[in-house]
Amino acid sequence: MLKPKTKCSKPTRILGLDPGYGRLGYGVIEGAKALGFGVITTIKDRTVGERLAEITKV
Repeated sequence: MLKPKTKCSKPTRILGLDPGYGRLGYGVIEGAKALGFGVITTIKDRTVGERLAEITKV
C-alpha cells in the first residue's frame, strides 16, 4: 500500500466511477472503508442523449 508523503488528520476520500450510458457504476471509499456504491441504469430504448440526460438527473 502506498503511504502519503505528508501527514493528514483525515483519511483520503476517493470516488471511483465506471463510466457508461447504459450502466454507470460508482463507489466511494475512505481509508479502507466503503462509504457507498451502486449502479445507475438507463432505459435501453432511449437515445444516447436521453440516456445521458437521465444520468445527470440522479
